[in-house]
Amino acid sequence: MEEINYLKLFNFSFSFVSTISTIKIREFLNNILHNRKMCDTKIPLKIIATSLDTGMKKVFDNKSDIKLIDAVIASFSVPGLFEPMSIGTERFADGILSSNLPLEESSYDNILAVDVMNSHFLSIIPKYIPHIMLKSHYIMVLNQTRYKIKNDSSLRNRNITMIEPDLSGYQMHDFLKWEKIAEIGYDAMNKPKLQQNTSGL
Repeated sequence: MEEINYLKLFNFSFSFVSTISTIKIREFLNNILHNRKMCDTKIPLKIIATSLDTGMKKVFDNKSDIKLIDAVIASFSVPGLFEPMSIGTERFADGILSSNLPLEESSYDNILAVDVMNSHFLSIIPKYIPHIMLKSHYIMVLNQTRYKIKNDSSLRNRNITMIEPDLSGYQMHDFLKWEKIAEIGYDAMNKPKLQQNTSGL
């Protein structure tokens, strides 16, 4: 397999709505996904984004007649880093805004989930305003997931196995450290947390 220089995928944006341009990322993904659409997928696939116009969660699935590449970009468009993805007349941003860990979208009783924004981030000791703001963001997302697992009726009587890698030493823009992050993820696979009958949590 050809080695990929991920540094070449990122270039700064000079717009007022983003820090990083998705032009090169789109070119890279286009070489893999081409013009395939969500409705062309052969296995069950759901990609989560958030509408910036309605504030609601958007689930792209095999009923969605849009390009796969557009759904992918919409799902990782972190506000401030990437420009919102326009699909039709609607603008979309990262699914983290509405459902960071979309367990509720699974139709299975046994769920294996990877939660990269977990309680490990509580160990961060903020020293400056940006650190306090970032940790507050992590706490907000963590509480979103905790509330969902405890109160979402669709998750009752399901077995949820959580893999929670400790990425507290990394930030959302640390794309170029993916090899170390992947290594931490593999290690976390050996330490899963089983949560049964989540209605009782």
